[in-house]
Amino acid sequence: MVGSGIRYLRRSPFSVALAITVMASGFVFSLPRTHAARWVAAGPVTTGEEHLWWTSVTALLVPGSLLDAVLSAAVALTVMAYIERLIGTARTVLAFFGIGVAAVLAGIGLHLLTIWLGTPLLLLARPDLTLDPAIGMFGVLMTGSAFAPTLFRRRIRVIGFAVVLTFALYGGDQDSLYRVIAAVLGLGLGALLRREMPVAAPSPPRRPPAHGWRRASYGEVRTLVAAVVAVTGIGPVIVLLDRTVTGPLALVVSGFATVDRGEAFETCATYFRSVCDGAPDVHMIAHGVGQVVLSLVPVALSLVAAWGLRTGRRAAWIMALVVTTVSLVATGAAVGVLALSSLQGIERVGERFALEAVLAVGVILSVIVMLVLTRRRFEVAAARPAVRRFWLTVGVAFATVVVLWIAVVVIIGRPVVPLGFRDVFLDLIVLLLPAGLTRGVAHGRMPQHGVALLVDQWAGVAFWLAVVVAAVVLLRSIGRGDDPSHARFRELLRTVGGGTMSFMGTWEGVHQWIGEDGAVAYRLVGGVALVVGDPVAAPGDLDGVLTAFLAHCDRHGWTPIFYSVHAVTRDALRARGWRDVSVGEETVIRPIGLDLAGGRWKRVRQALARAEREGVQAVWARWDDLPAALSTQIEVLSEQWVAEKALPELGFTLGGLTELRDPDVALLLAVDAGGRLQAVTSWLPSWRDERVVGWTLDFMRRGDDAMPEIMVFLIAAAVLRMRDAGIATVSLSGAPLVTAPVPTGQLPPQSSLLGRVLAWLADLLEPVYGFRSLFAFKQKFHPELETMYLAYEDAASLPTAASAILRAYLPAASPRQILAVVRGLSVRRG
Repeated sequence: MVGSGIRYLRRSPFSVALAITVMASGFVFSLPRTHAARWVAAGPVTTGEEHLWWTSVTALLVPGSLLDAVLSAAVALTVMAYIERLIGTARTVLAFFGIGVAAVLAGIGLHLLTIWLGTPLLLLARPDLTLDPAIGMFGVLMTGSAFAPTLFRRRIRVIGFAVVLTFALYGGDQDSLYRVIAAVLGLGLGALLRREMPVAAPSPPRRPPAHGWRRASYGEVRTLVAAVVAVTGIGPVIVLLDRTVTGPLALVVSGFATVDRGEAFETCATYFRSVCDGAPDVHMIAHGVGQVVLSLVPVALSLVAAWGLRTGRRAAWIMALVVTTVSLVATGAAVGVLALSSLQGIERVGERFALEAVLAVGVILSVIVMLVLTRRRFEVAAARPAVRRFWLTVGVAFATVVVLWIAVVVIIGRPVVPLGFRDVFLDLIVLLLPAGLTRGVAHGRMPQHGVALLVDQWAGVAFWLAVVVAAVVLLRSIGRGDDPSHARFRELLRTVGGGTMSFMGTWEGVHQWIGEDGAVAYRLVGGVALVVGDPVAAPGDLDGVLTAFLAHCDRHGWTPIFYSVHAVTRDALRARGWRDVSVGEETVIRPIGLDLAGGRWKRVRQALARAEREGVQAVWARWDDLPAALSTQIEVLSEQWVAEKALPELGFTLGGLTELRDPDVALLLAVDAGGRLQAVTSWLPSWRDERVVGWTLDFMRRGDDAMPEIMVFLIAAAVLRMRDAGIATVSLSGAPLVTAPVPTGQLPPQSSLLGRVLAWLADLLEPVYGFRSLFAFKQKFHPELETMYLAYEDAASLPTAASAILRAYLPAASPRQILAVVRGLSVRRG
């Protein structure tokens, strides 16, 4: 423990010193800002007019409160310490003070400029005092992001800018503007240092490609979208906590921004007066704490949606889109009301109104556009029983709340008020929606005591609490393990067995048809049922399973296509008059009795010997058993690999990070003596009678600075381990769209239209993904070749089948990306 602390201190001395300084100064200046604090706080008055030049530095070392001190120290000891290890202490100090001071001075200059011009067109509304170490910290984070691996670079930048912009646009305070300026300057400094100086990290990653932002794995896109939804969803809390907010997005919760909380609470919170019923602006306060809690419903829904977006849930995507759209409508309504009031001379909105309106609508609209553009990353659908339970819960909660409210409040609590359907309906709207969405809606006289008052204040909260809980249950219950067909498919895999590719039928986006004697896994792409691998069936039951599945497709109007099936399935389909074409070669090793002696195994033995000399070990594990350090390194490795591709991450028969998390999938990692990950592979099991009889290689990633022939070492170590365990078959998987070379003296087989289309697709993907190179690499292990086929019934379905295969492999590729690769391929051929 002491040794680890000393190493941490040596690698991050400035971050530790800054954390200590911030905590100490936070205690010293923890009292409300007095004249003494004024001497260290920056701002247009102190730094500009009073010429206290040192405040641009001291403002970076003194927090505004004890809470700010704790948060700043936590950031310094975690994220900032990581950045310091990446770029070195000297550059960290340069970024913190250089960018921090520049951001403060630039912000003061902008503020003085707006004063001189006489128009507050920027976010600033009034001069203030700034004590905020986060200004320098955001400068450091954005500077260091240029040196971080692809995964962390994206997360630091996306989440960092989401945070600073949310505070600036909702709060609109001086500190927030300085943080935005620091973040922008940090990006510039990072790009400059990256170009002119070598990376200080001991094992720097390769420089990312110019267009790395557009290439991220499915999981990373989901993480980033979830982060943006969560951060922007929390924005309204800034308005609720500070009634002096002046940010443009305060319009989103304008029902709060226009209420003088101190006066309203003093007037109405202790006891009710008639004025409380008649003043729309204090209606939210008159409803008590319940209405304040009710106003947090959009925040709660946004956070629940973000949690579901992280795992690709379609229901979460719909929830996020609905909440954001409602916010857009509410903001548009608030803008419209204020604009109309200004035109009619009722209320003067001021010169900033146009800019605030554009920003308020634009930011929310950009979140909606982001959700729409990334919709294909969120296709994990809920099981129908889970959806029915959700809507049943919501319906019962709504009916219960409405009946209880009408009985207690409308009938008992306000018996002297004449009742009408319109009055009850409007009161119900006010009851269930936050005050910011119901401003101006007429409502009846509210109860002032007893049970009726309690129900009126908390009935809406109870309903939305039920909705939130039901949504959480929905997002938790739609995991594939809860799907009966999925569970049955896994059971058949373990007992009946399947082909070497059959485990891919358990992956996300794959449907399982379950018959009496077996099962078939398929992806539904348009109207094509694209079968993945061989059916799961005993040899004597294969024909019956095929017959039943084809009848199932016929009933639904689907076109069945069998992809990556072996000869036994091909022959059964040929007997029905189907046609087929080769779509790849599977490389298979029989490890039992394998001996690596002889000249042809020389390179494999050399890789094993070199790994032993360099202290690289092969670690066999499951994802859930990995320490956090190794699982994070796997994610970083994968994102770096995806970022270097001209097309997005492939799917269909190629697994990604999501598939690694399956508890049945085995991982084999190459880890050096320092605990650093050099390469990782994943292996899919094949069972027979509840016993593992084979493993299939799937996921392969290596570090840029890994030991040469690291993959040869890992695969050889896996084969030797499986030989000792008595495993009969080790598949190095198929090389998609690659066919075996034609022996000398033989004529190539005639190619069908589909074969030519697949050959074109192979040419398209080869420069990007190197399938043929991968096939050549696997020949080092002298495997047997087993041809994989695509089988189809009618040649008229070939265009549809080719389109379905392309969409299955590249579900998230845009036409622009594919066209760019096609053009590049044409240029190389020319």
